[in-house]
Amino acid sequence: MRNPLRTPGPLLPRAHESLISRKTGAEVPLTGLSLITHAKINGVPDLVVEILSPSTAANDTVLKKQLYERTGVAEYWIADRDNQRLEQYRLVEGSYRLEPPANPVTTFAGGLCVKLDAIW
Repeated sequence: MRNPLRTPGPLLPRAHESLISRKTGAEVPLTGLSLITHAKINGVPDLVVEILSPSTAANDTVLKKQLYERTGVAEYWIADRDNQRLEQYRLVEGSYRLEPPANPVTTFAGGLCVKLDAIW
């Protein structure tokens, strides 16, 4: 059983398939609505997307990546707007594996597809 991951922040609706935390980028599929309370996501999301900023880059690429890996988040994306790069990590046998660059980027569970040239 995966350890719960608490993710505070307001949640934004996403195209009838999931909700996303405005503060952290954690995505929760609508099938996981029971994980959501008013103040947090009480469980492990399938996907977390972090948008890097210079002040948080080290935290996002090291500490949060280790936290999400340890708690069993299936996918972790790190979006670097300055360098127009997205790193996509997939949890395989308890460890993150960096996937080859792709455009568009698609979640491994399906349902979300991002055309990078449209967002950079």
